[in-house]
Amino acid sequence: MSKFTLFTTVLDGEPLLPYWLEYHRRLFDHGVITLYPCKDNSLDIIKEMVPGWDIVKPVHAPYYSCAGADKEVMTQESKRKGWKMALNITEFAVARNLNDVVKSVPRKTKCILPADAAVMVDTPQTADVKLDPSIPILSQKHYGLFSKDYPLWRCRHSRQLHCATHGNYDVGRHNSRVRPRAKSPRLYVAWFVWSPYWEIRQRKLEVRDQLPKSDKIGKRGWQHLVTAEAQDERFETVSAIAYDLNKNPGYRDASRSNG
Repeated sequence: MSKFTLFTTVLDGEPLLPYWLEYHRRLFDHGVITLYPCKDNSLDIIKEMVPGWDIVKPVHAPYYSCAGADKEVMTQESKRKGWKMALNITEFAVARNLNDVVKSVPRKTKCILPADAAVMVDTPQTADVKLDPSIPILSQKHYGLFSKDYPLWRCRHSRQLHCATHGNYDVGRHNSRVRPRAKSPRLYVAWFVWSPYWEIRQRKLEVRDQLPKSDKIGKRGWQHLVTAEAQDERFETVSAIAYDLNKNPGYRDASRSNG
C-alpha cells in the first residue's frame, strides 16, 4: 500500500484550519506544515490536532510570498518518498480513498494526477449559516461551481497528487512540469474561496496586509488584494448561480470519504 504525505504552508489559518486538519488527517498518512509567523492560534491548533505531523520553519525566506511558498513546498517534498500533494488550507482533497485514486489510472501514466477544482460558494441562504465543528465541512458546504462554469475569470485552479521528487511547479502550484500525467475521475479539490463567506472574507482582508509588494505587483494571491466592497460584489455574482455540487455523481461519491 502506498504512503501519502500532505504538504502545506500556513499564514494565519485559524478560521478553516481545524476543519482542514480534521479532514485531511483521515485521508493522508502524514503531513508537513511550513509555518510562517502567525498572529493567530494556528500553531496551538496544529500541535493539538495533529501532534505527529511535522511543523517546520521556512528555510528560503522568513516571510510569506507566493514564489517563496512554492520553494518551501518543493524543498519539503524532496525529503519524502511516496505520493505527495500540496494544498493551501482553503483547499480540500476530495477523494474516498487515495489508494483507489492511484489504482484508477493505468500504471504507465501515473506519475502525476491533476485534480480540477470545485469552487466552493455560499448561496444567499447559506452565507449566514455558521459552521458546526462536529460536522465534516463537506457535509455542511457543498454549493459552488465547477471550474468550467466559473464566470469571473478563466479558472485554472488545480492541484496535483504526484510521486516525483517534487512537483516542479509553476508559481502558484497550479501547474506542474512533471510527466507522465493522467486524470482520475475519483479526485477533486474543493477550493473554499467564497465559502464560508464571512470567515473567508475576513481572512482575505487580514492576509492582504501581510503580502509582499512583489506579490501585489504581480497580482499573485489576487483574492487577497481586493477590497471588502469588491469581494461583496463578486460574491453576489457567483452566489446567484451556485448549485449543489452533490448533483454531480463523481463529486458526490468522492466527497463522502470523510464528510
